[in-house]
Amino acid sequence: MLKPKEQAYNKMNNIQSTYMSDKCFQSECRFTVLAEQWLQSLKPQLKESSYMKYRNILDSYLIPEYGAIDVTKFNRNEVADFINKLLTEGGTKKSGLSPKTVMSIVSVLKNVLDYASNIKGYETANLNGLTVKQSQPQMRILSRYEQEKLSKHLCQNLSLRNLGILVCLYTGLRIGEICALKWEDIIFDEQYLYVHKTMQRIQVKEEDQPKTSILISSPKSPCSVRRIPIPNEVFQLLTNAKCSPDTYLLTGQKEMFIEPRTMQNHFKSTIKACNINDANFHSLRHIHHLGEPECSGRFLRLLSL
Repeated sequence: MLKPKEQAYNKMNNIQSTYMSDKCFQSECRFTVLAEQWLQSLKPQLKESSYMKYRNILDSYLIPEYGAIDVTKFNRNEVADFINKLLTEGGTKKSGLSPKTVMSIVSVLKNVLDYASNIKGYETANLNGLTVKQSQPQMRILSRYEQEKLSKHLCQNLSLRNLGILVCLYTGLRIGEICALKWEDIIFDEQYLYVHKTMQRIQVKEEDQPKTSILISSPKSPCSVRRIPIPNEVFQLLTNAKCSPDTYLLTGQKEMFIEPRTMQNHFKSTIKACNINDANFHSLRHIHHLGEPECSGRFLRLLSL
């Protein structure tokens, strides 16, 4: 039979062992631990831009709010309150985040909880049906008159950047695609563009300090890799301006490129010089999809003469 002193010692060890076991368990089911496990499990199949997007959502919004919380303690109503808070007070200026951004945050939160439930076996709150209303903003499309006015200005002030705007107007290229396009991607023998790269600026984490860098990569969707016929008039302009194959179309240089933000600013200053009301570069893509450049194409033919 154990002496009282030995019994007390064993009891204390048992209590300490149970406490450490509970503490370990609690640590394992904290949101920050499971969120990291979820992200690392996806990393091999994610593009760098997608990985950094998820990383930034976790670090900027979800971990500060839920990092130390047990995933089994999530409450649907509290998450709904968090969504409203993001919409009204989120962001560095505390003026609220866009519905699209908030929906991305909610999507990551759901994915982490699904991972905790389906892979790790924890009971988590059901967030199905918890969505953010997104009103579809109306994209301003340049009128045919504005397209002709812009085309005339671009042709009369032809530079590689302005040529790039013309290419987008008449082919529907995205801004990231035209920025990543090289002269070798123009197949002159068959008169088409080979689109297989895109450019974007992404956030990166170095020594806990947020920084950004330019990423040139293949598009997210395989269907975005495509061949686009070049209209005759634009093809003639490209032929006249042809540079070395391994250089960027917008600069004619190997190492120097124009990033999307700079190209967007150039586009805005260009339409301002044409006395055209403000519009985004992306509107050029919508113009192409609507078949609008056909009328301006006839006007471009006159200019090319």
